[in-house]
Amino acid sequence: MMVSKWQQDLKGMWGTWLFVTTGCYGLFLASFIFADADYPKDLFYLNELFMIPLVTLVTVLVFQKEFGGYFSEVFATFPLKMWEVIVRKFTLLVVLLISIHLLWVGLYWLKFGQLQTVTYDYANHEMSYKTLNWLELFSQSLPSYLFVAAITVVGLVFSKKVYGGLGAGFGLWMLEVLTGGGFLGRWTLFTIYIPTEGTFTENRVSLIVITVLLGIISVLWAERRGKWVTNEDMY
Repeated sequence: MMVSKWQQDLKGMWGTWLFVTTGCYGLFLASFIFADADYPKDLFYLNELFMIPLVTLVTVLVFQKEFGGYFSEVFATFPLKMWEVIVRKFTLLVVLLISIHLLWVGLYWLKFGQLQTVTYDYANHEMSYKTLNWLELFSQSLPSYLFVAAITVVGLVFSKKVYGGLGAGFGLWMLEVLTGGGFLGRWTLFTIYIPTEGTFTENRVSLIVITVLLGIISVLWAERRGKWVTNEDMY
């Protein structure tokens, strides 16, 4: 049942935003595929700084059909449970992020033959520069990805516009970049900006908790269908 609905969700992605997202992902891949193999691109910047805007684009791609435009008013009249729709699409989003991340990391490894960057692990809070595998790299940034995705969903649900989601996701990313992680402080998106008074594990767990809270807020707001339709009597 879930797979069948995922197939429908994937078909619903066809359109302008699929081309925009694919084009940006292609540029992302090109940034290191055509680089000099003797000088590996910095894995930290690819994994955190450049991957996060892609997360916003993929989130908009997954949710835009139901929550990003005129169709949202029609969608609000369907006999559906909004929490099921949001949970299903968020699960699909995580699967897509894993696939996207696996692909670019695999290509990076084929190009440069190694995965080395500054990193933490959840047991040892000290930063180190070491060789790591895909799972270690992905798990380090997954909480940030989920947090940015949740912020983007909140922007979509509250504004009922694609640009609301893009503004929320890109806006948060830009503020974090421009302030060197100072905007979110202890809950910064970027591991290198985690302040000394905090720990890596505290930061990552906090982002997961906030993601869940944002998800609940999105569901509660989406369930207020009277906010979605211009004139309920029309339907």
